[in-house]
Amino acid sequence: MSGGVLRLAGALLALSAGYGWGTARVEQARRHTQALDEMGRVLDFIRAAILYREMDSAEILHQLRAQMPLAWLCESGDALCTVHPPTVLPPCQYAVFAECFAGLGRCGTRETVRRLDYCLARCAEFRACAGREEEKAKKLYRQAGLCLGALAVLFLL
Repeated sequence: MSGGVLRLAGALLALSAGYGWGTARVEQARRHTQALDEMGRVLDFIRAAILYREMDSAEILHQLRAQMPLAWLCESGDALCTVHPPTVLPPCQYAVFAECFAGLGRCGTRETVRRLDYCLARCAEFRACAGREEEKAKKLYRQAGLCLGALAVLFLL
């Protein structure tokens, strides 16, 4: 009797672990999409502040932090060029946005706006791809995790 209970407990644990893995992958995809949404809003705000309000770097950062208290934005220095993108972004995306922020305030308005337009376009591309990945994750990873858990159960029995 106790052997059967242990096997059942092991099977439930394996199924739960598989489902947990799938849920973690879905959450990772959601955080990635959310970070790109935040990045798009931040870049759009900076572009509008430079182009239409002609604000300086420190004032833009102060307003950004007041209106969008994002952890990754608040952990940066006192200038836009010291802002670091969210760490949940993959290295290739992180590098694009880090380079964008590093160049802010170091060239003229026209060049800065062109740089921001490029980054906004890349952000939209990344966001579209991340959105598709998130939808795929919602459909696939939880079920795949359950299947892996069921496979582990078969090996346990």
